[in-house]
Amino acid sequence: MTENIIETWLTGKLFGIDFIFINFDTYYKSILELLVQKAEDFKTNFPNVLKAINDHVDEESIKPENIDLEDFKSTYYEYLLKGQDDTFVDITEKFPRYFRSFFLAQVYSYTESELKNICDYLYAKGKTRTSFFSFYNSIKKTNKKLGYVEGYLNYLSSYAGLKLSDVSSEMSDLRATGLIRNIIVHNSSVVKTSHGDWTLIKSMEEDFNHIQLIPRASKKEFEIVIPNDFLITKVIESSKSLFKKLLEEGFIKIK
Repeated sequence: MTENIIETWLTGKLFGIDFIFINFDTYYKSILELLVQKAEDFKTNFPNVLKAINDHVDEESIKPENIDLEDFKSTYYEYLLKGQDDTFVDITEKFPRYFRSFFLAQVYSYTESELKNICDYLYAKGKTRTSFFSFYNSIKKTNKKLGYVEGYLNYLSSYAGLKLSDVSSEMSDLRATGLIRNIIVHNSSVVKTSHGDWTLIKSMEEDFNHIQLIPRASKKEFEIVIPNDFLITKVIESSKSLFKKLLEEGFIKIK
């Protein structure tokens, strides 16, 4: 006889996880919509800002300490105008990029944490005599690249009847996402061409347009930027699909 070991623990849990991902999606879209609105407000108000800059420069240029300075008026005007240009670039380019990186790490960490909770529950209830970290450290010896998400799924495969083939698509998506997340979090978004997964990273730019690789001073280093919603959508949908399979469709069973 088999039982779905997750059922007792997860009464209402799937709804809670679904709700979390709905909140994630709403939060993500709300922030980006806010930035779009900020950009529109900036453009709408720019004529007023430009007039204020001109008036301010005129006032400053006739002060005794500035009146004899060569090109003061044009130089100061260009300086103030550049500050406005920089602000617009921040709102339309930098802030969305930084937010996507932060958000990707947040969603991935949540997925990782929930998988850990499932594995810890099995061990705490005596359904397996092997803790996750004992298992993980053991298989990590032969698979140095094994991340925690893959480790949790392998643990569920070994001790809870999960067939990895049933979640292979989600595991592949999350592995790629986890790779980018780790570079963002642990290496300030900087990756070297000598990275062990450079081919996969490069393909995420060239084949899927999930990331953008911006060259740094060193020709062998790049900054990873998330330029659009593709990777964010991928991690949310893959995570939702994974938990749906694990928690709702009874893919985890134990004798």
